[in-house]
Amino acid sequence: MAEEKSIEISPASRPSSNPPAEVQPLTPEGRQDTLTTPPPTAVVSDRSELLSRARVFLQSPQILHQDTLAKRSFLAEKGLNEMEIDGLLRELPLQRPLVPPRTYPQQPPSNLPTLLLGLIRLFSWIAGGSAALIFIYYRFLLPRITQTTLARRSIKSHHLSLLRRLNESLTSLKESQKESYSVLPRPEPFKEPARYQACHSVVDMLKEIGDKAADMENIPPVTLIRCGLESFGEGKEGDLSKPTTEELFQYLEGQVPWLASEDGLKYEQKLWETLSTCPLFIGTPSLPTSNAENFEDQKPTRWTYAAPEPAEPSPVSESMNALSRSLPKSSAPQHNSRQHTLQALAEFTGYISTQVYMPYRPPSSAAGFLGSGGSLGPAEDEFRREIRALKGLVLNRKWKDTIEQSEGGYDSFTKGYLKFGFNVAKDGQVVYREWAPNATEANLIGDFNEWSRTSHPMKKDNYGVWEITILPTSPGVSAIPHDSKIKISMLLPTGQRIERLPAWIKRVTQDLSVSPVYDARFWNPPESETYKFKNPRPPKPTNLRIYEAHVGISTSEPRVGTYSEFTRNILPRIKDLGYNVIQLMAVMEHAYYASFGYQVTSFFAASSRYGSPEDLKELIDTAHGMGLTVLLDIVHSHACKNVLDGLNEFDGTDHLYFHEGSKGRHELWDSRLFNYSQHEVLRFLMSNLRFYMDVFQFDGFRFDGVTSMMYKHHGIGTGFSGGYHEYFGEAADIEAIVYLMLANDAIHSLYPNAITIAEDVSGMPLLGAPVDKGGVGFDYRLSMAIPDMWIKLLKHKSDDEWNIGNIVFTLTNRRYGEKSIAYCESHDQALVGDKTLAFWLMDKEMYTNMSDMTEMTPVISRGLALHKMIRLLTHSLGGEGYLNFEGNEFGHPEACHMPCLHQNSFHYARRQWNVVDDSLLRYRYLNNFDRAMNHLAGNTGWLESPQVKAYGKDYSPNSNPLASMQAYVSLKNEADKVIVYERAGLLFIFNFNPTQSFTDYRVGVEEAAEYRIVLSSDEQRFGGFDNVKLNVKFITTPMEWNNRKNWLQVYIPARTGLVLSK
Repeated sequence: MAEEKSIEISPASRPSSNPPAEVQPLTPEGRQDTLTTPPPTAVVSDRSELLSRARVFLQSPQILHQDTLAKRSFLAEKGLNEMEIDGLLRELPLQRPLVPPRTYPQQPPSNLPTLLLGLIRLFSWIAGGSAALIFIYYRFLLPRITQTTLARRSIKSHHLSLLRRLNESLTSLKESQKESYSVLPRPEPFKEPARYQACHSVVDMLKEIGDKAADMENIPPVTLIRCGLESFGEGKEGDLSKPTTEELFQYLEGQVPWLASEDGLKYEQKLWETLSTCPLFIGTPSLPTSNAENFEDQKPTRWTYAAPEPAEPSPVSESMNALSRSLPKSSAPQHNSRQHTLQALAEFTGYISTQVYMPYRPPSSAAGFLGSGGSLGPAEDEFRREIRALKGLVLNRKWKDTIEQSEGGYDSFTKGYLKFGFNVAKDGQVVYREWAPNATEANLIGDFNEWSRTSHPMKKDNYGVWEITILPTSPGVSAIPHDSKIKISMLLPTGQRIERLPAWIKRVTQDLSVSPVYDARFWNPPESETYKFKNPRPPKPTNLRIYEAHVGISTSEPRVGTYSEFTRNILPRIKDLGYNVIQLMAVMEHAYYASFGYQVTSFFAASSRYGSPEDLKELIDTAHGMGLTVLLDIVHSHACKNVLDGLNEFDGTDHLYFHEGSKGRHELWDSRLFNYSQHEVLRFLMSNLRFYMDVFQFDGFRFDGVTSMMYKHHGIGTGFSGGYHEYFGEAADIEAIVYLMLANDAIHSLYPNAITIAEDVSGMPLLGAPVDKGGVGFDYRLSMAIPDMWIKLLKHKSDDEWNIGNIVFTLTNRRYGEKSIAYCESHDQALVGDKTLAFWLMDKEMYTNMSDMTEMTPVISRGLALHKMIRLLTHSLGGEGYLNFEGNEFGHPEACHMPCLHQNSFHYARRQWNVVDDSLLRYRYLNNFDRAMNHLAGNTGWLESPQVKAYGKDYSPNSNPLASMQAYVSLKNEADKVIVYERAGLLFIFNFNPTQSFTDYRVGVEEAAEYRIVLSSDEQRFGGFDNVKLNVKFITTPMEWNNRKNWLQVYIPARTGLVLSK
């Protein structure tokens, strides 16, 4: 307060010239405490002003209670005389103090009541807050904590059981590894160069190199140390023959003065590293003596040399060497069946052995004598490349064991669609489950509950699976109406709410007038509307003639075709053409129609563009009734990146079904890549296969994009030369390969007659071998090099430039024992951006000169002839199965261009059946030839015959009873452009010469018989000129020709293919 400040008496004329100085209290002795020095007393001209200030000063608390003597002394110092001082002191008791009286000597008022009140309030708040927290804890937190604790105990128990199993497996693995380790190859001991092996002293070594300092650096350190140790200990016994480290290096420097040079000092460092790391040199350190008090009292280490014992060859190396000696050499003129068995065994052994040795590394102690880094060099790299597959086999075995132990085997594990998604009981009760571990809350919403996000909450288990059971409204009546819209609404940890189509949904629809985003539908038709299968599956075909079809483009009208139209109009065509297998593509629902079905959004939903699931069942059942096998073009290599109607970010994360980050994205396809190491992802995909086999009665699958799955680079910018390092190196995606093995194993275990086909361009070994023999398990693989070859010839080569040998090589170049599907063109060649085979041959004249009413032009004549020859040659020589894309059998005039953002038209997204049905158009000739070719193949079974072999007389009837069935190419004449081969007892002759026909052309044939023409591409009914008479008989002559026992002569016109039979 202002009254508590000290007063300074200063001249009136300068009231603010100096800041007020603090006045200190007087001491008991009458002295003023001098914490600060007061300013000098100013001369006061106005005495009345001075007296007035003195009166005020005497009222200050600091002065008021001082004794009188102190007051007098102080006032005198301020310039007052005795009279004035006496007057002031007399006035003092009469004056009312100008400042508040001194109060601090008295006890201040107590703050205790206020403090107590504050404490009471604090405790009240604490008590109220505690009560609220306790309520929240018992009402909300405790149940979740209890649930979490129980879940943790359950998980802990589960993990402990898994740990016990793991320990048991590790124990078993340890025992098996002990057995395997005994036969594992060991790094060979260091072998000195032959020129130094006879040297037993430093002198001998120096004589060997001629005492040239330049050669000293090339002497292996092991040799110099060995020679030093041997010469040092010569004539000595006991410890004297074993030099210490210091003695050894002194001895070597005395014998080799070069070691004292600058280069020699670097070399000495190598000597020390070798001496201390090489197991050939044994150091014997001495323990300190009993009276040793410092380091100098210890005995030094002494060195000796232990010569390595010659390594005995392991049983593995002996077996592999014996196997290698038995294998057919490239220069060998003949090969027998045993050698081919060994060749297959060698490939299988390389496949099996790879991963056993892949983690093998030389021991660190070998670094000194194996060179820098301890590498075995090129031999090690080659060894590693040869043994990459066992890891896949081991992982496959591990996953299979896991499925058997935790899921009850393939049968239970692959029925995930009966557990997840919507499943309706007979009484109408609906159970819905969904895997979404990242969600913190989930609710089922839809038309049935007016899209309420609170009326139907779901419960989450310990594994991230949400579940809800909806009771029926009445017995047998589901609370969710059939075909009503439905979704799952989820709350994320961030507080964001998302809505997704159920991942296992079986029906989705699209209304483009509202939105391109699909709607999920609850599919539960009444019993009367559910299709019942009438026909059993046909027997498994052994000579696949596949008709690849797209339901949506199967109408001649510019719109999307339907399942029902395909059943009525296309199935009879396929049966009439002689095909026995249908491969349906674009069945799995895909949001983008122009993707041709390869951007799948809903994996368990058959595309609603073509009709209902019941319509698809009718299609497949009708095909079975015609004896046709039906395959599904399955897409498990990737998925559409759509979020609102796809699997992407289903529970708010990008790694639920897919790999996280860039690893989970395909940069060319702009799609998501599955994480095949996830348990639930395997359940989802393998159940997807089982779903289509069980519910729709498909007979097998063509797996799309297998090359992209099996390699981490997805085949982008990568070529394949055939080396094992390309297949079993670090680029191999073992997880995806294991999934393919599991998928094939499960399918063939549950459905022995099922067919699986792999679309692979890399040539992966054993892709078509059974899983139990180390293969991936596919029944067939697509020969994708064949269509590329034909397109390159037609695009870049004239007819005279065709290389007949290369054509035959491409058609017959396939892995022995693995079946392949040959084709000239598939949907890939029919899509926009490419041309069909017919369009490459005839181009724009297909629009003007394909009528019988117009003259046959050279372009059309050549096109018709080569179209038939190419297809017949590919069909009969290219594989163990044949494939044709819808419409190409009659040379469809246009490529398929699906409607998209830039071209929203269905004009090119259709098949113009009208042109082949028109009796005046020449398209019918190609269709007729395709029909005759397929029926002949079915009657003679040439696709069932053994693969092509051209190894000479080892395949004569005397050495092989299947020789008459064995495909054998006896002639590839580059000058004449003629190809001759036998298969399934038939003789095939092709003359690709564009201008020259050959009369009495001699061809070799194995069996003596009377032959006749059963198919000629030059027949008039096929658009030919009937230059070859079909009623001519050809008699064989028993004389060897082209490595065949007999020959016959035949007339072959230019651009004609003939098939002769006994």
